[in-house]
Amino acid sequence: MREVRVRAGTTPCWRSRSDFDADRPKRKLPSPLIKPIHRLSRKHNPSPTLTNSNNAFPCCPLFVLLASASALGPVDLGTSKQFAILTKSGITTTGVTSVKGDLGTNPIALTAITGFSLTHRPDNTHSHSAMVDGDIFAASHADPTPAKMTAAIGDMETAYTDAAGRTDPDYTELYAGNLEGQTLAPGLYKWGTGVHFTDSVTFDDTAFNLVNADTLSNVNTEPVWILQIAQDVIVGSGAAVVLAGGAKAENIFWQVAGTVDVGTSAHLEGIFLGKTNMAFKTGSSLNGAALAQTAVTLDAVNIVKKSEDDRRMLRGGVLNQTRKKETVAADGFHQM
Repeated sequence: MREVRVRAGTTPCWRSRSDFDADRPKRKLPSPLIKPIHRLSRKHNPSPTLTNSNNAFPCCPLFVLLASASALGPVDLGTSKQFAILTKSGITTTGVTSVKGDLGTNPIALTAITGFSLTHRPDNTHSHSAMVDGDIFAASHADPTPAKMTAAIGDMETAYTDAAGRTDPDYTELYAGNLEGQTLAPGLYKWGTGVHFTDSVTFDDTAFNLVNADTLSNVNTEPVWILQIAQDVIVGSGAAVVLAGGAKAENIFWQVAGTVDVGTSAHLEGIFLGKTNMAFKTGSSLNGAALAQTAVTLDAVNIVKKSEDDRRMLRGGVLNQTRKKETVAADGFHQM
């Protein structure tokens, strides 16, 4: 473990890593986790933006990432983590949409999933579409699907409540909701307004990994972002969420009480837990999941599901082997 001495004071200073090596203290810190000499809460840091150019980093705020970010656990999606899109009021697409992952809706019937040219199995337990690399489920399918979908919707609602109920946020009303060009460190964020950006916003765990290097090598700990948003998320056309420093989409949770409006050709990363509807406009994309308590509308959209379940399957080398896509010729699917 590399120990560094941080000069007390309220103004962050910037020094290269080699500068820290030159005056590294000789004594061992009492804890296996780095602790700053100057204790500064991130809640009082007006700018959590990370800068890692020329291998430089801030002397003070960097080390306080450990106390809350490392303790922030992910939101448990339960059985809803199976779905790329899960809704209570339906899924509609126009144009050539591509979805990797399952689709589901409940308690509404399969007729609320439109634009996908659905085919269904002879046993009517689920359906398929050439646009979806996965299965499609609805309340009107045969048993055991209705019970499966009731559980998934319940887990989705529980996950939303969990994300919305996290307390003691690290950042409150950050940038007044304007995330344009900002970089977000791991942690719990809370806005009483909406959030918007028209260019880019970056999720970067560089500082987290630097401070927690020894901890991460011994336990299965990963940085998590939870964004509590009381109103809408508005993403401008062509805007993008960027992941840096090893940040993963499955560890970013957007809890949105309002609508999610994604502009044309925009790109998002993360798990979206929406209280109302989500609209993905022409050419937009998402690496993550859209879990909405009303409806999701798509227009020539590309969605790829990302979750902890996916990563576990990838490590076992069985992703896409346990769920091979059936064809009309092989299983005798019937056009709906």
